[in-house]
Amino acid sequence: MPKQLPVTAPDRGINKYLPKNLIDDRAWSDGNNVHFGVGYAEKVGGWKEFLNRPVPWQASTAYSPGAYIMPSSPTGHVYQCTTEGTTGSVEPVWPATAGDTAADGTAGWTNVGVNQLSGIIMAMDNYYLFNGNSYLMAVTTTHCYRYDPDANTFVDITSGTPLNGTSEHPVITENAQNWFVFTNGVDPVKYWDGDLAHTIADLPGLDDVEGGATSVRCKTLLYFQNFLLLGGTTENGTPFPQRIRWSCIGDIAKWKNVAGDISRSEAGYGDLTDDVSWVVGLRPLGNYVAVYKERAIQLMNYAGGATIWNKWPAFIGTGLLSAKALVDLGDEHIFVGNDNIYSFNGREPSIAGDDAAKEFFRVLDPDKYGLIAGFYVEEVPELWFAFPSTSSPDGHPDKAIVYNTDTKAWSMRDLPMTAFGYYNRRGDGVWDADDDTWDNHSTEWDASINLDNAPINLAGGRGRRHLCVRGQRQGRGFRAHRQFPDHQAVRFRRAG
Repeated sequence: MPKQLPVTAPDRGINKYLPKNLIDDRAWSDGNNVHFGVGYAEKVGGWKEFLNRPVPWQASTAYSPGAYIMPSSPTGHVYQCTTEGTTGSVEPVWPATAGDTAADGTAGWTNVGVNQLSGIIMAMDNYYLFNGNSYLMAVTTTHCYRYDPDANTFVDITSGTPLNGTSEHPVITENAQNWFVFTNGVDPVKYWDGDLAHTIADLPGLDDVEGGATSVRCKTLLYFQNFLLLGGTTENGTPFPQRIRWSCIGDIAKWKNVAGDISRSEAGYGDLTDDVSWVVGLRPLGNYVAVYKERAIQLMNYAGGATIWNKWPAFIGTGLLSAKALVDLGDEHIFVGNDNIYSFNGREPSIAGDDAAKEFFRVLDPDKYGLIAGFYVEEVPELWFAFPSTSSPDGHPDKAIVYNTDTKAWSMRDLPMTAFGYYNRRGDGVWDADDDTWDNHSTEWDASINLDNAPINLAGGRGRRHLCVRGQRQGRGFRAHRQFPDHQAVRFRRAG
């Protein structure tokens, strides 16, 4: 009988900080595309395209209502058969606006949205309305979209004028008083009210604010305790990079106080001048707002009265490297600073990334650090910082530094994604809808990725205009399936 030897579980991740002979016996000196769980290491899972990709249109073919096609020369638009019939011998002229129709022989088609977004995907978020409706939203450099789960497409709600963002302009999104609000730092702050007949528009009130400005834009924003806060503003064309401006309490469409009107009160602004660095990001932290600057962290809390907001420096010397280089874990923030990766819980920040930070900063493209994007994957559980390396073929993120919150392990992987989000399934999983054998299941039946309203992780993927999902599609939902592309083969070596 072969002799069995015990092996120490290799679950402590990659350590690039210490010499090989000094790292933990459970750690590795090098590796790529490895997930380090509790007591094990495995290659990471793959991604699958999320949006509807139907078959191309065919001439002289019978179609029934509900069928989906795309033009024989794909344009990114998807069309649904809404009139049963047989297509003509010549392909019709396809309408480019969602809801418009095309006659085709005796069949009829309706544009139901796109499966390829215009521009580079910069942000995804879930927009929740007070009436219980919700929408998956995507914002690119040039357009804003809402997801249509019935057609599995996105519908453009940008209106006639594209956005003016580039990949150098992070997009920050918020749910605020029944509106979806976002900024890209160059266009006016935008909002959508959830009405399917409406498109996005400039946020009201920013043409008449406290202090007299008639035009206000911002680098970042946050909805907190019935205020909308704007950070790093540009007012009447003049930058105020240390400024925080806030709306009237309870009404994000009002930015100027009216004496004696309680519904138009407590709007204001202030400049955080305890250090010379600029505002980069705003995040909630318990009852406080953490204002991340380039080289400092300041805290704010609502005080009311003449003060409105208390403001004080929590730490000077370390700040946030870029607007989205932070993952919010609720009572703790993990963020990329100027020289390391840190944890902050409202007191002094502590170093969290010594094991991997040296390698991260070695391969990070120093001219593209503004593209770092953080995301938390609850079910793994891992937090990811996607970033552009010096070997990125297009200057966009191509790798990620990854931290497992259970094992405290850091690792590196290939991740050519520009933005992250999640989507909640709306269809119930039932036995009768599952035609696979047990051997084809690689997760439990009640795993979160199978359950109604459990989050499905999404990322802006191939070509930066497609959405990819982690897992394997099944009907309208997705279930985890440990597929792994051959071109991303796992590799790691033991120290010594």
